[in-house]
Amino acid sequence: MNEEKYESTMREAIQNRRENRQWNDYIASRVLKRKGIRRKVFAYSLSLAAAATVVIVLIFGILNKPQQGLYDPFISNQLAGTHGEVFDEDTAYYPELRSEDVIFMSETDTLINETLANR
Repeated sequence: MNEEKYESTMREAIQNRRENRQWNDYIASRVLKRKGIRRKVFAYSLSLAAAATVVIVLIFGILNKPQQGLYDPFISNQLAGTHGEVFDEDTAYYPELRSEDVIFMSETDTLINETLANR
């Protein structure tokens, strides 16, 4: 008997809400509000991802050109000095290399590839 009363009360409440225009408007506004929140969250997430991408690009210097390193002149002087000590001016393997020439680290790959091509 208690179950029948519960079921009839529920049916009446459901029927009243189905027929009530104010209840319909309330539910519709809640649905639209929730959809709006989802859209805002999506837009904020998308803008946050775009901002993070820009920051990462700027931090890692993808947009910047490679610059001369701090130790490049030091390394170039060491290489030129070592080359001068190992090779005489007359027997130099690379006679075009002078002590004032500067070899930057960015040119190391090119130097290696040219040397390998000469073998």
